[in-house]
Amino acid sequence: IGNPPMNLLEGRAAAGGVEVEGHLFESPAQDEFKPGDPVLVGVRAENLELLPGSTPDGLSGRVLVVEPLGSFLLVTVAVGKQRVKVSAPMHIKLDAGQEVGLGVKPGSVRLLRPAADPQPATPPG
Repeated sequence: IGNPPMNLLEGRAAAGGVEVEGHLFESPAQDEFKPGDPVLVGVRAENLELLPGSTPDGLSGRVLVVEPLGSFLLVTVAVGKQRVKVSAPMHIKLDAGQEVGLGVKPGSVRLLRPAADPQPATPPG
């Protein structure tokens, strides 16, 4: 539900936050996760903010695609091997290949447990 769909990034729970592609950022405390647990980090495009250059705190990436969609830009950013969609104002000037930071609005991150890998079916024997 939603357009664009929620970004789901693979990460690991960490003390006081979550680690995604080598970047640690704050996230809500989730009692069901302990440091090192794999998590999916859910965040909507409108809850991310593009920041100039890479950032030491938070996520950093490289602009892949800039799509004008009328009242806003939909920007695809490579964060390591993963892709993130970000809603940005029309007046921002971005070019493919440009390094950017990604700010995350407080309270907008959802941590989810990844689905377990399906077990191969055992043939009847």
